[in-house]
Amino acid sequence: MPKAARGLSEPRAATALAGVNGGACGGDGARKRRKHRRTTPAKAAGQPARKTARKSAKPTKPQRPVAKAASSRAPKMRSPTTSARRSKKAAIISLLQRPDGAALGDLTAATGWQVHSVRAALSGLRKEGKELAREKDAAGVTHYRLAANA
Repeated sequence: MPKAARGLSEPRAATALAGVNGGACGGDGARKRRKHRRTTPAKAAGQPARKTARKSAKPTKPQRPVAKAASSRAPKMRSPTTSARRSKKAAIISLLQRPDGAALGDLTAATGWQVHSVRAALSGLRKEGKELAREKDAAGVTHYRLAANA
């Protein structure tokens, strides 16, 4: 009877050979099934082994010179403080500065965010030191607004 087939009738031996319940950790015979590396003639002669797929020292794509690329473009006249579009945080602040404030639905519609993201942004405003007032209207909808002293 071959060695692998012997003991398969026992449940422990079958699971260990199948790689279940710790069979892959050791004792499954995987080490014997792996191919062993053979020494190459270069390694036997004392020379270092060489990889076949080695990257060349030269880059494959020629890189464009930075000075030439910068001179061909028109310089940008935008200052770092002004942006081309309004940020979502600025949209939230402007909605909160209204006398009635803004409901969560207004804030989600203005930013495109989900409700939990808008609440996180409101928490961020509180952490920055802005004082938020929260009031419920007659319909039970919560409106957030920036307090007068903020």
